[in-house]
Amino acid sequence: MRRREILLSAVLTAGWLAAASHYSAQSDDIRWIDNYREAIQEAKRTQKPIFLEFRCEP
Repeated sequence: MRRREILLSAVLTAGWLAAASHYSAQSDDIRWIDNYREAIQEAKRTQKPIFLEFRCEP
C-alpha cells in the first residue's frame, strides 16, 4: 500500500512539473482583457473559453 502511494505521488509530481514548465514557457502569450464584452468577442473569435474573475473592491 505504501509503495502505491509513493508511486502515485511521484506520477502526480512529474505531471505537475511538466504542466508548470509548459505554462511558464507560454506566460508571455497571455493577454488579460479588462472589458467583458471584448473578452466575449475574443473568446468567440478564437473558440476558447474565458477565465472570469469577480472582485469586490471598496
